[in-house]
Formats: sequence, C-alpha cells, structure tokens
Amino acid sequence: MFEAGNFTVNGSANAALPDSPGLFDISTTLAGGREARFTLSLPAATGSETAPPLFVILHYGGTPTPYYGRPLIEMLFGPAWAQLGGIFIAPESIDGQWHTEANEAFVINLMDAVSSHYRTDTRRTVVAGYSMGAIGSWHFITHYPERFSAAVPVAGFPHGAANCLIPVFTFATESDEIFDFDTFSARVDELQQNGCDVTLQTVAARGHYDVAGFSAAVGETRSWLESIWAQ
Repeated sequence: MFEAGNFTVNGSANAALPDSPGLFDISTTLAGGREARFTLSLPAATGSETAPPLFVILHYGGTPTPYYGRPLIEMLFGPAWAQLGGIFIAPESIDGQWHTEANEAFVINLMDAVSSHYRTDTRRTVVAGYSMGAIGSWHFITHYPERFSAAVPVAGFPHGAANCLIPVFTFATESDEIFDFDTFSARVDELQQNGCDVTLQTVAARGHYDVAGFSAAVGETRSWLESIWAQ
C-alpha cells in the first residue's frame, strides 16, 4: 500500500519517509488513486540501539481538515510521552469514523510501513485517541489486540461490545457534555467485571472540548507504560 518515494513530505513531492528528527505532514496515494494523509513525529537521536516504541494517535470527530491529528501530537500525547523516545503517527481518517474497513486498512498498513522503515519495537506499540479517536482506540484493541501493548483512550468510551486483552488507561471529566460521566463510569465498571485491565481516572477539565485540560493526567501514564513494557 505504501511505496518508497511515493510521499509528499511537508510539501515536497516524490519523497521518501524522513529520517531526521522533527514533525512531518505526509501524504501518499493509495491503490485506486485515493489520497491519504498522516502526521509523523520522529524523536531526536538518543544513541541507544533500543528500538523505539510506536504511538498511534487517532483524532477526534468533525470534518477532517488536512493533517487533522497533528494537534494531538503537538499538544497532548507528544509532550506527555516525549521522554519515552517514541515515534508518533497521527493518520487523518478516510471519510470519518475509525471503524470503517477503509480506515482499518489505512491504519494497520501505515503501522506496518512505519514499523518496518524505522524498526520500531512491536512489543511497545500504543494506540491512543481523543473523543472519536478514543472510540477508535477501543475499536482497534477489540479487533486487533495482538497489534498493541496498551491503549490510552481519552474522553470517549467504547460503542458496543469491547474486549481489552491489553491494559487500558482511560480518562473522563464529570463536566463532559458529549460523553455522560455516569455512563462512562458504568461502562468501565462493566469492563472491569468482565476481567478487563482498565483504569479510569477522572480529570478536572472544563468540558469535553478542553483537550489541554487532560494533558497533565495523560503525562502521568508514562510510568504506567514503562511498567507494562518491563513485564
């Protein structure tokens, strides 16, 4: 699906995936001529021979504009997990919802391409998202649990049945206007009763759209991730 040299990177066409540190907006052409876009964040070189973790960041709802997931890397998940030295990818959804066949194929193939090119540690792959992206995170760990070591859905609970064969750390605020907090809490209780390793932390954000209000709490999951990876 992803061919070497078939990328536009920060406006430069016919480019390869970048290998220098930084934040890159990348587009490519999929089979059938459809354009697909994603943002890629590469860490500074550490001198370590350890393969880096991979963080898959799924954006919120709305009508996607180009590189719609970039702010979640810049403002939320990137700062929270910068010290982990990982690679971040934030795909822009194709036609909306993350659970569609087209988006499943896009995300999984993008993960494979990035993991292969940068030789990421497949045992340290995390999916995270905000709002609709949180729903998408639940979807991917339900249907592709073998691809991830942990999930961090923020401000969104699963729609329909959910399995969590991997650890999940999720966040909610009591002032959320979209996802009722009592329903959120009840869903987590149900999952825990079904044997899921899921933790819910309540955050004092100023409502559903206060993305920055979750940043400090998400940052606290760094040690949680490290403990999972150490097992």
